[in-house]
Amino acid sequence: MLPALTEAQALIWTQRMIAVGLIQQSVELLSIRRDFGRDGVWSWMILRGDFNFLPKYAMAFFDWILADSRFIAVIALQLILAIASLFFPVAPIFFGQLLTATLICLRWRGTFNGGSDFMTLIVLTGVVLAGFFGSKNGGVTMALIYIALHSVLSYWVAGAAKFADQSWRSGKALRSFLKGAPSRVWVPGPRAAIFFTFLILVFECSFPLAILRPESCFFYMIFGLLFHTSNALVLGLNRFILPWAATYPALWYLSQFVSLGV
Repeated sequence: MLPALTEAQALIWTQRMIAVGLIQQSVELLSIRRDFGRDGVWSWMILRGDFNFLPKYAMAFFDWILADSRFIAVIALQLILAIASLFFPVAPIFFGQLLTATLICLRWRGTFNGGSDFMTLIVLTGVVLAGFFGSKNGGVTMALIYIALHSVLSYWVAGAAKFADQSWRSGKALRSFLKGAPSRVWVPGPRAAIFFTFLILVFECSFPLAILRPESCFFYMIFGLLFHTSNALVLGLNRFILPWAATYPALWYLSQFVSLGV
């Protein structure tokens, strides 16, 4: 029998895993800080043109907080808060994480790394809500369900979009991705590409089944970790592992919640 997970345990693991994800993201951004410095290709003076539609007071704030050296300070603050939350898991620290993560996304006019940044914000939003509302008012349970449902939808929407695309159904899209992969480890033949595409489509499109029972949830989480790890190794999508893994404790909790018919 698979072990049960209380809401408190699910929340703690979610907090820890997203904190490690933020540490990874912060270190990566700090390692390329020259590229968004004053003379870099992502200098604020270049990117700020896309914010000209904002009111003057908003632009003045962004010019101050998102300018080169201060933006580096924002990233450093996110790193400090992420490390601190591993030892002091309190609501103000998680709110600070959400604030810095949002500012970092705004600096890149949306996100720096697409879906992984969006999922990071979703997990942090849930963690912040749980911290402020607490378990007495059902806040932790609702926050975990919020995170879990977004995780389910992210897989299902990705699978549905692939299924609607003929190039994915034929296996051509997968081969194209692998041909352009940094590692160029292996490019399957047409038949093998169709087989592996079929596995991906079944996994993503059927992901809502993960919430029905802990046993099915366990299978989908294992396959999900293998899926994201493979993408990291082959395609270089290393930032996608931890934000989605951080949703799995909530997913596990929701599967228990549903299976008990609560």
